[in-house]
Amino acid sequence: MSRLAKCALLAGDVERACAIGKQAIDLVVAVGSSRVVERLSEFETALAPVRSAAAEDFRESFGGTLGISGWEQSLRSMRSSLYESGLSAEEFDEYIEVLRSPGFSYYSPLVVRAFGHTAIPGPGNERRVSEATLR
Repeated sequence: MSRLAKCALLAGDVERACAIGKQAIDLVVAVGSSRVVERLSEFETALAPVRSAAAEDFRESFGGTLGISGWEQSLRSMRSSLYESGLSAEEFDEYIEVLRSPGFSYYSPLVVRAFGHTAIPGPGNERRVSEATLR
């Protein structure tokens, strides 16, 4: 649904895009999919320059309901790994409180994958990188 919302936005139908986005929020809260949270975050980013009541309503719903809870859910799922890497329970709780604070905001990470090849300059890498881009 989040992709459908983005398509509606690209077609210029802000009202419909935001309505679909809000439906996606309701579904993902019930299901708890971090992938859909990320896609909704991308939709929110695309919606950023739009100034309308529907856009503001979506932003309020997403930020208050899903944006933060998605990050919290992700952190909680990694809790044991974070503890093993040296994070204390107190530090973890502090991070959760930061996520819940009203002034907290974030930007979605951008993941770049180059077909498993490293694009580090050096002898021989130029050919591997160019072959990867042709696939």
